[in-house]
Amino acid sequence: MAYLSLPKHWLFEGKQVLSTVSPSCRGLVYGDGLFETMRVAQGSIPLLSKHLARLWAGLARLRIPPPELEIECFLRHEIRDLDSGVVKLIVMRGEGGRGYLPDPQRPSQLIISLFPSSAPIADSSAEGIAIGISPYFLSSNLLLAGLKHLNRLEQVMCRMALADAGFVEGVVCDAEGFVVEGVSSNLGIWKGGVLETPLLDRAGVAGVARAWALESAPALGYAVRERRIEIEELFAADEVFLCNSLNGFLPVNKINGRATASGPLTGRLHAQWSALFARA
Repeated sequence: MAYLSLPKHWLFEGKQVLSTVSPSCRGLVYGDGLFETMRVAQGSIPLLSKHLARLWAGLARLRIPPPELEIECFLRHEIRDLDSGVVKLIVMRGEGGRGYLPDPQRPSQLIISLFPSSAPIADSSAEGIAIGISPYFLSSNLLLAGLKHLNRLEQVMCRMALADAGFVEGVVCDAEGFVVEGVSSNLGIWKGGVLETPLLDRAGVAGVARAWALESAPALGYAVRERRIEIEELFAADEVFLCNSLNGFLPVNKINGRATASGPLTGRLHAQWSALFARA
């Protein structure tokens, strides 16, 4: 197996390879598009089908034409010899003139990026990570809730504020004070053997790792529940964790310097997750 030392990028419109992104590309001008970030392990992407299913569903919601390129075949060829890495897909509505109304005849544009693996933000086998609470809220948006769209200014602002406070991640709430997610991860708690995670009907990204947990926990004997969660409930939970497709499931041991409880359930979930990539 080989290791990637430098990033690689490809840009397509339909099946045609482009050399540059146009200044009139709607993904650049309006953030009109979606993206996926996926982990490569031993020449494959174990959860590729789940990422692509989420991408296709999001494109249908936004009425963006799906890419013409056979993404799965392309990726299999490019990553077949890689031990590890990160793939990012960006699908944009493509070029357009001034104004919000898109041209329905224009094909979408696709950017495929391949990056070397980055170090995880923490060792998930350790006691946990300390995170903060973002001073900024996520706006409620019923139209875009759950989508991993290109409009990420709220996350940029949250991430900078948390970095200023010395945190690598943090809890982000909505304007009513309910927990939504982490800046680049989903959040969950364990309470009485039940996996609970915030509803994402008004804000947030419905992550692939989160979806996998909601599917897998019942098979491990645990009930699951999606509901509104308040900040104080994190400190009363049996365990708190963050999850995303790159890092898996990370236990949280402190929030804004205040201790949270620890236990074995997040570790068990992470072990099941890690087995997917070990079998790749």
